[in-house]
Amino acid sequence: RRCQMSAGCSSLSQGPTTTMMKAVTFTLLLFLLRTAAVVVTAEPVTLRIIHITDVYTLENFPSFATLLQEKSSDDGITKTVSMLTGDFLMPYLLSSVDHGRGMMRLINELGIDYLTWGNHEKDLAHEHVLEREREYKGTWINTNMQSHESFQRKNGPSGSQVDYDVITLSSPEQERTIALLGILTNAPSLVPPGSFGGATVEDPWETMRLYQDKLRGQDIDMILPICHLYEDQDERTAREFDFPLVIGGHDHHAVDRMINDTLLLKPGSDAHFARVIDITWEEGPERDLPTIRHELLRVSDFAPNATIQRLVDDAYSVLEPLRQTQLDHIVISDHDDSTLLLPLTSREARARRVSVATLLGGHIRDAIPEVDAFIAKGGNFHGGKDWSNPPQQQLTLELLQSELENVNVYVTHVPGSILKVGLRETWDKPNTGWFQYDAGVVVDDIDGYVVEIAGEPLEEDRVYTIATFEDFFRSRDGPSIGRFFEQQDPNDRRIVPYAPVYDLLLQYFADKWWSHMCWNVAMNDDEDDQGGRASSSSVEELLFQLLDLNKDGLFDLDECLHALETLADLQIFAGEYTFATHVLRSAVGASSVEKDDVVLDPQRRNISQNELRCPPHPSRGGGRTAPTTGAEQSNETSCQSLTCSQQQQVELS
Repeated sequence: RRCQMSAGCSSLSQGPTTTMMKAVTFTLLLFLLRTAAVVVTAEPVTLRIIHITDVYTLENFPSFATLLQEKSSDDGITKTVSMLTGDFLMPYLLSSVDHGRGMMRLINELGIDYLTWGNHEKDLAHEHVLEREREYKGTWINTNMQSHESFQRKNGPSGSQVDYDVITLSSPEQERTIALLGILTNAPSLVPPGSFGGATVEDPWETMRLYQDKLRGQDIDMILPICHLYEDQDERTAREFDFPLVIGGHDHHAVDRMINDTLLLKPGSDAHFARVIDITWEEGPERDLPTIRHELLRVSDFAPNATIQRLVDDAYSVLEPLRQTQLDHIVISDHDDSTLLLPLTSREARARRVSVATLLGGHIRDAIPEVDAFIAKGGNFHGGKDWSNPPQQQLTLELLQSELENVNVYVTHVPGSILKVGLRETWDKPNTGWFQYDAGVVVDDIDGYVVEIAGEPLEEDRVYTIATFEDFFRSRDGPSIGRFFEQQDPNDRRIVPYAPVYDLLLQYFADKWWSHMCWNVAMNDDEDDQGGRASSSSVEELLFQLLDLNKDGLFDLDECLHALETLADLQIFAGEYTFATHVLRSAVGASSVEKDDVVLDPQRRNISQNELRCPPHPSRGGGRTAPTTGAEQSNETSCQSLTCSQQQQVELS
């Protein structure tokens, strides 16, 4: 305006004042450009989460340690945290022996930052849970079970537990906060009254709603629920809330789903895979939604860490007696489908047929008289591992106790029409109710209907006798079978607990090998008789002469171990008497399989010659049928299953 008011405007425009104005204008423009450049290239902030869940084994931890180290050092990551989201103290064999000490030691050595509760932590004795919680060095998030004794101790709050935790991510240009919640299922079937030392698990969704209201008043950018819930329950969370991400466990399969606007991620069980999740805020207005990237990594692709491997080996050393105690040989004849048993595995028992369930199911079926088939839900098989595959497999005490808890085997009766359709209903997606079955059950490859049981065509009008476990009758993950039992008269005894599965199978194998020893002596005596060298001694007397090594007139547990190694060709760990005790029961005729009246004091460590009893050989008439050994199986035998039925065993013998 001054220029326009002056006659010398054109000349003034070339003077010192104009030059100064140009310089100021240029400086201001440069400042604005630089400021704009800073806004455009603002440094992002990223939280990386390395997530595993439902871990019942230490075997993958050495490789997981390497994965943790490598993925925690990537460029561009503001902060990395690791978490194990429930079900790690139980149920698995090692923890039943060491009460979770090995697991917690490895968790601390790995430096896992966060733990949350799983429903199976209740399966460990309460005092041991309290001990393990005190040992943990990270942060244990417990949002909806704050009445647990470990959360509110008499001498003050727990050292590791919090109801939620906030992670702050900072760069020179921005700061973001993420609140972590730890949510546990409160389903009565999974957390019955009295669980967790009597603690109350509050409703998951009411708790999340309460904390959502609480945290949004605290300038929190994102709430991340870490849930130990089934997938269909996570769907409810996605419908009722607007969380951008939900992670967790409980389901043992990997999950990667977008539900409404919520991303649901789970890595699957046992640290076979780890989920690496990056939550990133670029530039933008406050509380804008982050970008979420993730990948599922196979843990075994990473080299094992030698230090962690030594700790794992040390933890498992307590299982050597069980690992080196064989119960049976796994023999597959030319007529059997070897693919049903080899490779021997229980991996993904909630998503596919696994050979361990086929094997153990066949033995359970054969151990109980009059049973037609074994059918049980995959959630009962806990090993989740591939077992070694030498030319001749061995069924060990470790395998039995790793795969199954010592729960009751039930005997029940189900119409063929229900069995025909009842199994395939559970196979549409991975779930705890995925039905496993023995080798005598045949399923049509096209439509999934059961077409054979015990090697014979299924009859829809026939009522079959089934061996199973208690959750067989649950309709939530087995609709037709569950509804059938729900409609029965409660007084109708269709569901009968038979025996704890360890007792059942240990006695079954003990009877088998005791019969094998007796019959070998009997056959040798018959050969001597035919050769003119007949003995006046009974089979029991001849056998006792072989068994009583120190000639003290008693057959004791150590001599039983020797007999199993030399006469049955089984490897037995010195001093591990679990199986030998059952063999002594067989030796006096106190088989629990047939619930005989003969009883052997469980504290007894020896028996006399007068107490020893051998079952009559089936070919001589009478006597209880015992399972055949591998040596007795003929290639000409047309067994329809890997462990033959009792009638076939008589014919084989």
